[in-house]
Amino acid sequence: MSKSQFYPFNKIKNENKIIPNESPENKNEAESEKKDLFTILYPKKIFSFLNKRKLAKSKRAKKINRNGNIRLRIVTKFFNKYLITLLNKILKNNGSHLIFEKFPQKFLMNISEKANKKIMDMTLEEIILNNETYLMHMHNKYIVMKDIYIKELKEVLNKKFTDLFREYLISNEFYYEINRLKNIVDNKYIQKYKYLAEKLIESFH
Repeated sequence: MSKSQFYPFNKIKNENKIIPNESPENKNEAESEKKDLFTILYPKKIFSFLNKRKLAKSKRAKKINRNGNIRLRIVTKFFNKYLITLLNKILKNNGSHLIFEKFPQKFLMNISEKANKKIMDMTLEEIILNNETYLMHMHNKYIVMKDIYIKELKEVLNKKFTDLFREYLISNEFYYEINRLKNIVDNKYIQKYKYLAEKLIESFH
């Protein structure tokens, strides 16, 4: 009798064989292990993530509440938001393609950390052109020294630092900054921010 005659029986026999890895019991065990893996590890991952986030927030809160950092924030907003926006708006309205660049961070830190009477008596133009004060920021020096006469621009550049800062304290820009901060910090920080801003000029003595 040929081998082909027995083939159907061999096929049935092979199909009835149970492969250990695919048995119902083994499948249940594998699924159980997967469930255990997720139920054990997933909450730990969430806890770790939330814990790191809480720690980072705590560090930011400590950093932001230091008086020195608040003063730097005030000075930065005054120079790089209020003044730069004001100067560039004047240039744009008069058809100039030039724009003032933001004041360098090192300069802002010097102003906030080593405030002195010298800068109070200087005009904005003198601050920009003074090598010691402005740390050789050539781009803005070029605009100030360039032979273009815009009356409104000259008026701002010829004002003293103290006068410009007092104008800032009663400006819409300062009001908007206070309202913006209300969405991200507590009232204690807001009060400290306003106090240090109002006392900034006095601290230069």
